[in-house]
Amino acid sequence: MHSIESPAWLAWNLSLAAIPVVLGQFLAWWGITLRGKIKRPLWSIPLVIIGILWLAFLPNSCYLLTEWRHFFFDPAFVNMRHAAITNEERLVVAQYGFFFIIYSLVGVLFYGLSIRPVVKLLRSMKLPTPLLAVPFFVLVSLGVYLGLIVRFNSWQVITDFSVVWATAVHAAEAQELRTVILVFALLLWVLYIIVDIWIDGASARILARPGLQSEAGRTRKK
Repeated sequence: MHSIESPAWLAWNLSLAAIPVVLGQFLAWWGITLRGKIKRPLWSIPLVIIGILWLAFLPNSCYLLTEWRHFFFDPAFVNMRHAAITNEERLVVAQYGFFFIIYSLVGVLFYGLSIRPVVKLLRSMKLPTPLLAVPFFVLVSLGVYLGLIVRFNSWQVITDFSVVWATAVHAAEAQELRTVILVFALLLWVLYIIVDIWIDGASARILARPGLQSEAGRTRKK
């Protein structure tokens, strides 16, 4: 029916969405653990490079949230929904709907896990994270636009920087595009706050289990 059924397609998109999770963890480790142990130029240059790569790949996690467009608008799925008369056909439609829900939730989780370690790094550096959040989420929203609508790939930030830059400037100057990008940036900001709270709550609940509390206590004693 659609490339969305291809395991290779799923693996590719999930891999791209997982890259900023790994880069975010590595960025936080480099910035927090090695700060003070490496001379500043040698410490800051890799930090900037990793940060740029992390920011370039971060929209891939948000991209998974937009995959619902296939279910609602692709002719194959539209025809399938309209033609579903029997219970078996409706079950197939429900299965696809469930798949898109899970797929989007994975993207939401990757999105939160990508940002959280970087926020921890910025706080350790005493930087004003609330002020940085505004331009940050605008950039992420712009990145989603460049990937979803213009169809740029993350690595084109390096290989075709001038083209990407010119397209980004055009989006910022066009009033309608600018409005859409700003609204989506606000939604991404709210989404991150929700995911961040949920991860904190889930982590606290898991750690509150008696067995894990005992294990944590033994670890602290060591």
